Amino acid sequence: MKEKLSLFFQLGKSMAKAKRTITSCFIALSVIFCCACSGGPINSSISSSTDASSSSDKETIPEKDPETEDIAMSSLKTLRSLSGTDALGREVTPVASLSESRQVGMFYFLWTGEHGSTGASKDGHILDISKLNVSEIKSSSDIGRHHYWDEPLYGYYRSDDPWVFRKHLELFALAGVDYLVFDYTNSWGSDTQRPNNYYKDVTDILFPVALEMQNQGWDIPKFAFMLNNTSDKTVKWLYNDYYTKEEYNGLWYRATDGLARDKNVEGKPWVVCGDSVENLEENIKDKFYIKRTQWPNEKPSSDKTWDYEYKDDGFPWMSWERTKDGARKQYSHNGIMSVSIAQHVSGAFSDSVLIENNYNAVYGRGWSSLDNNGYGGNNKERVAAGSNFQEQWDYAVGEARKGNVNNIFVTGWNEWVAQKQPAGNGRKTSYFVDLYDDEFSRDAEMSRGPLGDNFYMQLTENIRAFKGVPAASKSLAMQKKSIDLNGSLGQWDGVSGFEDFKGDTAVRNHASSNTSLPAYTDDTGRNDIVNTRVVYDEQSITFLVTCAKDITDYENGDKTWMNIFLDVSASSETGWNGYQYVVNRTFENGRSTVQKLGADGEGTASAGTAQIRKKGRYLVVQIPRAAVGAAADGFTLRFKVSDHVVEYKDILNYYVQGDAAPIGRFNYTVKG
Repeated sequence: MKEKLSLFFQLGKSMAKAKRTITSCFIALSVIFCCACSGGPINSSISSSTDASSSSDKETIPEKDPETEDIAMSSLKTLRSLSGTDALGREVTPVASLSESRQVGMFYFLWTGEHGSTGASKDGHILDISKLNVSEIKSSSDIGRHHYWDEPLYGYYRSDDPWVFRKHLELFALAGVDYLVFDYTNSWGSDTQRPNNYYKDVTDILFPVALEMQNQGWDIPKFAFMLNNTSDKTVKWLYNDYYTKEEYNGLWYRATDGLARDKNVEGKPWVVCGDSVENLEENIKDKFYIKRTQWPNEKPSSDKTWDYEYKDDGFPWMSWERTKDGARKQYSHNGIMSVSIAQHVSGAFSDSVLIENNYNAVYGRGWSSLDNNGYGGNNKERVAAGSNFQEQWDYAVGEARKGNVNNIFVTGWNEWVAQKQPAGNGRKTSYFVDLYDDEFSRDAEMSRGPLGDNFYMQLTENIRAFKGVPAASKSLAMQKKSIDLNGSLGQWDGVSGFEDFKGDTAVRNHASSNTSLPAYTDDTGRNDIVNTRVVYDEQSITFLVTCAKDITDYENGDKTWMNIFLDVSASSETGWNGYQYVVNRTFENGRSTVQKLGADGEGTASAGTAQIRKKGRYLVVQIPRAAVGAAADGFTLRFKVSDHVVEYKDILNYYVQGDAAPIGRFNYTVKG
């Protein structure tokens, strides 16, 4: 039996939309919240038939309707307030601000699904190294085929899946990534034929997704390309296909460069090229700010004293150099420094596994310069924590504090596959160059394997260490304000909210990267949460949640309907993934139950009840402070709102299913 929440609400509005901010014209709004419970957990008679036009409570609310807040300002507040705890107990902490003078880029790959009709599969089976035995891996079969190092959290997706790209951009925006560099280093082209490995079919689908999110007001990463072979030909094709189109002008990375930020003051789009770019026509070359690809294995040149061929205008995507005692030696290229998750210094990541007694041949995720009397070494126990990645970040942040670095480029996000190479080059068995397994690989994107979202959370916290100013209590202060549940929404005027991405409940229906798999589908998106406001008074904590469209009616027994998760610093409860309480899992006599959370994600016992009002796309939830251990002032509240995360006991599903505001393990953080 469907049971309903219903309240009378009449609203007239006129709204004009700008690129980065949304303001509203005069909005006349009248809301009467009243409760007439007459049986059932949530009764459809919770309503009033009072005509808004004759109501004495009619109010005028300019510019502060939840949907029409200035998203640029609201999203900035959202980014500053984010917190979270990863599977290892490491915390992402709020910041007072994020520096615009320090930039972070990410190496991004567009090639999954672009490796022929069968992709990384054979005879209907995915070629995933994590699912193969060593004899299969070493054998001479499947030479030339691409293999996954593990299964991505979003499945073996095609790079042109717009649903996945939307998720990626949301994750990057929340982490603080400023730009993506697309890997075109395998592109070869001519004047008359587009290059291979050019991925135009992919970018033609992805760029409109980016424009849509940008037009909502979100500060998503800007884009650039990294080329190598026939750079002159590829740049020309890119210029004609994309850079001449006005609609894409706002997508390109145009930052100033150099430690003094005195280069590229004209704001030209960046492109990273090999030496052949010198052959490019001057009229096209002049349209770009050109950086030179800095490879980690480039040999010393006679006129340099560096350990490798250092380029002043080089753009480094990885550093192999270490001092002989194993300490870090990432070079700053006039302010730009690479930070990579792992480094294949022997030339192939599989060397540490497939060659006997060769474990330290490459620097895996668990490498540390502190091992072996300072000469460094791998350790499987450190893989999940990413000791290598952390040491690279620590060195780069330390150099930034000395004034030597203002731009960090991270390798990488979503490479996922490597080609199986035949025995040779001193190797007796088949081998893999760029990726191998969870220890010897370099992707930060979440996996379904043992690494989960560890590296995404680690990435986010380190970006904050590099760009952020620690948040003082005042910057996180929650507004103290009493809300009358039977009053108008005008009470929320002047209360800024936390913004969530609109459109992230879109249905997924897209082919996988391999014809051996059925298409990926996901229709769990239901209520699209776009804004959440919270206030408190002496008795209660009150939330106003706004969705893009009318909120669905609660159905009896639905544990995933408009859940609010709470972590209260003053509470002694332990809970699940940092959350101690959940609201709206169950209802009793017209009120929502505030449940304590067990370690398995299920509610264990009632801590009290919350009052709830819903009409249209608005939901108000009022929770007694005493019920959640926040009776005294001075508490910190971390919270998340989610809807229809069907498999709700696995925190990784909050990246995938339904809607979670904010996504994944993140929370909004306020202080009372």
